[in-house]
Amino acid sequence: MSERAAAERSPHPDPPPSPQGREPAVPRQSEGATGAQLHTVPLRSGGTIGGPAAGWIAVGRIIGAFGVRGQVKVVPTGRSPARFRQLERLYVGETHDRYEIKQCQVRRTDALLKLKGIDTREAAVAQRYVYVYVPESEAVELPPGEYFVHQIVGLQVHTTAGEHLGSVEEALSTGANDVYVVPGPRGEVLIPALKTVIRTIDLAAGQLIVELPPGLLATAKQPAIRRRRRRRTGR
Repeated sequence: MSERAAAERSPHPDPPPSPQGREPAVPRQSEGATGAQLHTVPLRSGGTIGGPAAGWIAVGRIIGAFGVRGQVKVVPTGRSPARFRQLERLYVGETHDRYEIKQCQVRRTDALLKLKGIDTREAAVAQRYVYVYVPESEAVELPPGEYFVHQIVGLQVHTTAGEHLGSVEEALSTGANDVYVVPGPRGEVLIPALKTVIRTIDLAAGQLIVELPPGLLATAKQPAIRRRRRRRTGR
């Protein structure tokens, strides 16, 4: 997880998926958390979902142009577009082209950015659906209880009763809450990233402790079903 993915519905239409796949997500809170859901912070690394970190954090996605002077509308991967006020530069696209931020206007769900070198509407439109990044070294510190996706992917998952379910393979962002995909002995278990379910996140031990709702394990998909689904979707 490397810049925050909001688990709230966006008023903007979903753009076509990135050539690199959907965004990963990360949870919020380990011990003693209160509240309903765990938010996530995706780290796009130049691979598939849950791929290894490559030092770049996706902080937003350009969803279109604004005006005729090259401003771009950027939706944050985190919960608030105010994060862009803290940045002096962004790295655009999978080639991480560097652009200085000349102006930043924060709105309710997105930010209008004027990037040095993008000076026409046509140039701004050409960046539509492109992700914008910062290096991990420039990432803001997350609030207590929040984690980046790459910190969550790979954690070993155990129930509070001690049963090992497997390791987190990926994190999916849904309209309501994030979901951790955990293939293992029970099949593919889809664990909702809710604080009532995720009881402890122990990064030092590489473990995630869960208290599953009744009946959740009964819905686990068997590995063969998952393999067929991947072939159909080209993943």
